[in-house]
Amino acid sequence: MAVGEEKTDYLPPSEVSRLVEVLKRNMRRAAENLEFERAAQFRDRIKELTKKSIINKNW
Repeated sequence: MAVGEEKTDYLPPSEVSRLVEVLKRNMRRAAENLEFERAAQFRDRIKELTKKSIINKNW
């Protein structure tokens, strides 16, 4: 793995979708528990994975 790359850089689209769904559930649970900073971290990770997934589809 090159410097700056993550394991998620190499996930197939189906696995990215599954991971995003898990993160969404965790984000909602954190928000329900008033853990807004934690929910925001999940939100940011979802955005990052979605963006990488879109970029990888274009290659």
